[in-house]
Amino acid sequence: MFGDFISDLRRTQGITLRQFCAKTNLDTEYWGEVERNVEPPPDDKAVLMVIGKTLGLTQESDVWPKFVSLAALGSKQGRSTSEADVAAKLPLFCRKKSDEKPTESDLRAIADLFKNG
Repeated sequence: MFGDFISDLRRTQGITLRQFCAKTNLDTEYWGEVERNVEPPPDDKAVLMVIGKTLGLTQESDVWPKFVSLAALGSKQGRSTSEADVAAKLPLFCRKKSDEKPTESDLRAIADLFKNG
């Protein structure tokens, strides 16, 4: 996946996560999640160009097609939500007393989970 690919490429070049994020102006927490395949890669072409440039990639390089393909695939897949993630959120909704309706905040949390997952 994109995260594994980009992390290996960055580490092979001896660039730390903090150095990479400083050069690309990306948030270290976010980018760490991208590299762990928790968050999808950015889909903005300008951001991908900056990432590529920082890692010494050019559109003519042999690695460029793989870089772009994995980024596109990862962006389309989006954030994955496991059954455990869903189960962890549901108790907020299910713990309500039987005579008590869920709050609007509870319903939004459930809706967001399904929209983003």
